[in-house]
Amino acid sequence: EIPWIRIFLEEYSPSPQNGFYLTFLFNALGRGVYLTLNQASTKGSNNLKSLEPEIVKQRVNWAKNVVGNEFLNKRNYKVINLEGRKTKLGEAFAATDIASLFYEDKNIPNDEEIVDDINFLLQGLESIYLELDNGGVIPGEYEEFEEKLIEDLDKVQRPARSNKTKANIN
Repeated sequence: EIPWIRIFLEEYSPSPQNGFYLTFLFNALGRGVYLTLNQASTKGSNNLKSLEPEIVKQRVNWAKNVVGNEFLNKRNYKVINLEGRKTKLGEAFAATDIASLFYEDKNIPNDEEIVDDINFLLQGLESIYLELDNGGVIPGEYEEFEEKLIEDLDKVQRPARSNKTKANIN
């Protein structure tokens, strides 16, 4: 329902459910596309679930603090409205947004302007990656790792116990 394209470094974002990256998020009704500095917004492999609102809020605030007010005040950012109707993914993508630019379907800028916008948002992404390189910890990351570990352990099959009886040696 909401097509997207992700721009990332695998070292910092090995999957769309991990880390920070740039995305092009297409409005479900075809009204335009958002270029966003965004982050993982879902968890799970088969049934995608939105992250907990408190974790999302902490991560957005953390990232905005890292990129700084100068970056956040430099452009005319837009609030994401993907107008999804079939799923809540659009709402999840909007909730995890740090900074977004909107290209209306009838007013798409030329390639040079889009590349300029990508390069600008990459500066914010680079700030986040540098913070992580310097020991920064993404809020909720430890808790998610712990939750995933417990989930994985529950899936592990324990070896079946042997019903063999011990031989009695006299």
